[in-house]
Amino acid sequence: MKAEKMSTLYKMFLENFTEEFSITHKVAPQTEKSNFHMHKQLEIVYTISNNLKCRTEKGIYPIPSNCLVLINCMDLHYFLGDADSGLCDRYVLYFSPTFISHFSTPESNLLESFQLSRVERPVILQAEEDEIDAFRRLMDEMIVYERSSNAEPPTTTCFRGYSDILYIKFLLGQFLLRVNRLYCKTYGCKQEGLDRHQAQMVMEICDFIQEHMQDEEKTSMNFLSAHFHISKTQIYNLFKKNTGLSATGFLTECRITSAKHYLINSEYSVEMISGMVGYRNLSSFSRTFKAIAGCSPLQYRKKHTSFVEVTENAHRTSDPLPHQSS
Repeated sequence: MKAEKMSTLYKMFLENFTEEFSITHKVAPQTEKSNFHMHKQLEIVYTISNNLKCRTEKGIYPIPSNCLVLINCMDLHYFLGDADSGLCDRYVLYFSPTFISHFSTPESNLLESFQLSRVERPVILQAEEDEIDAFRRLMDEMIVYERSSNAEPPTTTCFRGYSDILYIKFLLGQFLLRVNRLYCKTYGCKQEGLDRHQAQMVMEICDFIQEHMQDEEKTSMNFLSAHFHISKTQIYNLFKKNTGLSATGFLTECRITSAKHYLINSEYSVEMISGMVGYRNLSSFSRTFKAIAGCSPLQYRKKHTSFVEVTENAHRTSDPLPHQSS
């Protein structure tokens, strides 16, 4: 299978967004997704009702009202509501790291709360009482300006008003500053100013690796070093310090996470999935997958596909939702 074909298939099963930024206020009896998925954008879900749960590979996490749930680009997840519990009320915010990265400074990394190795995923933050109104006001304002920026004449649908985009970034920056403060109160802030600048570069390299994971040349240390104008030793040290992984280790995590996504959401063979995520040798893929996931690709498919079926049945009945840990 050619690299171009693999890239096309990868994008088919990634949840795609046409914009670098999206925010909606959703009120519905149930959530839209009932199976694991991933997306390149960072995601923040702010709960208004108290009947939402977040499902990850490790289990189900009840989310109280007025909580922020932070989802990174490598987090397989979905949200679900309690059976017969009424409307699921929440804000859902997506944005790419590059959309806001230029607003970060060495003193204030706006993406600090999304660092890959800091805490167990997902990050769940309970908004403090005196911050609730501010969080909701900022989200409501972002919704207004996003709608305004999309209300362009048909001949200019590819162009958003510069002032609208700038103000959305301004609002998002304020929002993320509040998220980071809450994150630091919950988990502690250990990064100095220089570290935050380095973490920003690591996030950009991570984004590039995820985009090109099927391309052996572009994900090589030689290419990354030349592309980002940084030595291979510096890349290694930055990744180890900020993620606990090497750049090669992060690439492996990207590939295996994407493989998990395909195993659950497609009927492609293990051999085909192996090629789609950048492996040229099936035995190497299977060995690496088992080392990370703790089971073979086929066992993983069977385990998580059966859980999705049970979950969907639970949605259709009044039975309690089962809890499983991976």
